[in-house]
Amino acid sequence: MKKALVAEDQLYNQVLLERILKNEFNMQVIKAENGLEALTKYDRDKPDLIFLDVSMPEMNGMEFIKELRENKNDKDTPVIVLTANSNRELVSYFIEKGISGYLLKPMKYDQMKERISDILEKKIAM
Repeated sequence: MKKALVAEDQLYNQVLLERILKNEFNMQVIKAENGLEALTKYDRDKPDLIFLDVSMPEMNGMEFIKELRENKNDKDTPVIVLTANSNRELVSYFIEKGISGYLLKPMKYDQMKERISDILEKKIAM
């Protein structure tokens, strides 16, 4: 079974992603409420896919992906960024770090399912 790490501090978004990933994609879901917790769970669980909120306490999404790509030297794990901000500079930063895609908040089940399916088809074999 594939594993997804959901690094998101808003409970609603955590639950929504967990439902979609479990019900629609048969994935095990590991949740983290901030970037530091996400790094610990990344090291422990070695997820196949990461959903990363941009704005989180303790360590934000930009800091997390920098740590993942540069210090942990993981250039391969697909990362999908979750953000309410479509700022070009922000998106460009994450694209430079090799993200697989991004999803805009607020999230709705059917839209999320379709977008995740598109990204997964391109990035990891289900």
